[in-house]
Formats: sequence, C-alpha cells, structure tokens
Amino acid sequence: MRTFLFSIGLLASILTLGSLLGRFNWTLDALAQFHLQYTFLLAVVIGGLIWLGAPRRVLLLLPALLVNLVLFMPFLLAPSPPRPSAAGPSLRVMSINISLSDAAHPHIIDLIRREEPDIVYLSEVREDMVTRLRSELGESYPVQLAQPSRFTQGVAILARDPNAAVEIGQFSDDVRKYARADFTWQGRPVTLLGIHPLPPTRRRWSASRDKELEMMAQLAREIDRPFILMGDLNASPWSSAMQTMTRQGDLRYADPRRAILPTFFTGGRAVGLFTGVPLDHILVTPEWSVSTYRRLSDVGSDHIPVRADLVLQ
Repeated sequence: MRTFLFSIGLLASILTLGSLLGRFNWTLDALAQFHLQYTFLLAVVIGGLIWLGAPRRVLLLLPALLVNLVLFMPFLLAPSPPRPSAAGPSLRVMSINISLSDAAHPHIIDLIRREEPDIVYLSEVREDMVTRLRSELGESYPVQLAQPSRFTQGVAILARDPNAAVEIGQFSDDVRKYARADFTWQGRPVTLLGIHPLPPTRRRWSASRDKELEMMAQLAREIDRPFILMGDLNASPWSSAMQTMTRQGDLRYADPRRAILPTFFTGGRAVGLFTGVPLDHILVTPEWSVSTYRRLSDVGSDHIPVRADLVLQ
C-alpha cells in the first residue's frame, strides 16, 4: 500500500513540476489546468503515508504539495473584489458555453430570463439555438448578433441596450472569432469582448489560443475605455499564456477567489473534484469595481455559466 500511494504521489509531483515549465512546451502548459487535482491527490497520499508510518516518503512529496499551495495563495489570499465607492447602476454580464448538445437550450433561456443580464455572450451556438434566442428573448434583447456553427465555433452576443453596437469578427485567420459590444454606460464608452479560443490539446491549437490571449492583452492595454473580457478561455489561471495576458493587459479576475473553482466538467459535476477545471472567466480593467460574481446553476452543458455585476469607478 505504501508503494502504491507513493507512486500516485510521485506522479502528481512530476505533473506539478512539469506544469511550471509551460512557457517552454505546450504539453507542459496543458498540465497547468489540473492543480486542484494535484493538490487533492498529494494531500490524500501524504495523509495516507503519515498514517502508514512512512515519513521519508512524505518528505519527498511535500515540496510538490507546497508548490501547489503557493500557486493557490495569490487567489485565496487576494483581497475581496473592489466594492463600488458610491451607489450606482451595476452592469450585469454573463458568459455561457452552451456545448453542442441541445439539452441545455431550454435551461439557458430560463437562466437568462431569471438572471436578467445586460450583456450575454454565448459560445458553441448552433442555428437552432439562435432561432430560440430571437423568438423567445427578442423583446428583452433587441440587439442580437450570432454566427452559428454545427461545431464549437458558433458565437452569439445579446444586449439589452438598443443602442449597443455589436460585431462578430476575427483578428487573424489562425484564431477564432470574437463577439464585441460597444456601448455607453454611465455616460462613458465601454467595450466588451467575448472569446472562445481553441483548446490546447494540439500544438497548433495551443499556439492559436496563446496568440488570441496575447491579442486580448494588447487590446486591453491600448484601448482608451473600460474593458471587459469574458468567455470560455480554455485556459486556467495558472496557464503561462493566461498569466502573461493578465499581467501585460492589466486585467484582473472579477473575483480572484472564485477564478480557481472549476467551471468545466468532464463526466458531470458529480465528479468535478477529479475532472473539473477553471476555464470560464470574466476579467476587467481597473476602472471596474465588482458588486457580485457568481458561478451559476447547471444548465445541462459541460460548462457552468459565470456572471458578474460591475460598477464603474
């Protein structure tokens, strides 16, 4: 039993340390999605080895556990999101990855009606979902733009403000399309971008994702107005590309403490501790304070929708 437990702990240690080298290799960077799992495995294994009386093996595994805890600390110890300094209207934004299954469609319509966001970004949108959005939410969201797909490239954006200008575009041929909304909030121009980069499961796809996140950093840095970025970014907060984007673009998570919680689940939320990874995010520039941030209820997708209430400082 000692050998079995130690082998599991050793594997988790190797994967942990390998993930720190993600900037040098796309495969290693993909390992950064799973620090929740590494921490859980190492804690269980170390606890088991202590119980079995194997202190030397515990000492060999402790450094990897400490590395994972250090990676969590900036998020767990982050100050609470800045609260509005004065009463003012909050902008409610929501990001939903529908998934290609149509099982989520009625739940998503109900969720949007219940949460009443001002702007909604949806990814993995098919033509039948676009039809439902227009027929069932057309009055509440007079501004709707979609580019559906039978595959995972489909996107849509909905806005309550009838004067919002929306577009779907592409920065270059080797990255996916974005959905953009430009509108006025509290008398100031605001830009919101929803993106859904390729998952980093192949070298070319990983490079495309990294390039798209790099473009977001450049846009956030150069834009002369409050900026919001959200969507299924297919990157955890520990990904090298994600860390570079937030640093270079001066972007922060709407709620850092919740940014590390899983939003994507392989096999359902019941096994989320073992398979869930934090991929869906809302990030903002410093002009925004945050009233609330929530991971919403299950809508039948393999992703959890996320929502934030934002106030301009």
